[in-house]
Amino acid sequence: MKLVIAALNVVLSFGILRLRLGYHKAADTARAVEQTADALKKRYTGDPSFSEVEAVRSYHTYQLARASAPLIPDSVYRWFRNDLNQRWDRRNAPPT
Repeated sequence: MKLVIAALNVVLSFGILRLRLGYHKAADTARAVEQTADALKKRYTGDPSFSEVEAVRSYHTYQLARASAPLIPDSVYRWFRNDLNQRWDRRNAPPT
């Protein structure tokens, strides 16, 4: 029982639950903005006279979500850096 209470105190005092919710919300927003960007890219390809207002709005939505998200500790970033770079390279590779 004491172990459960101690674990609950650690979770609440370090704000782990709040961090998890903040990271989850930021990830959801980034996913939604990425889908919007892909859709806008397809629309722009079909109609080059398409207005950039929606693209700017989507960009600002992402920037606001990123600014309000909790910071990622450097140690966590360093731990996942290689995997993140590989994912980024695969995402930006030209289609074959």
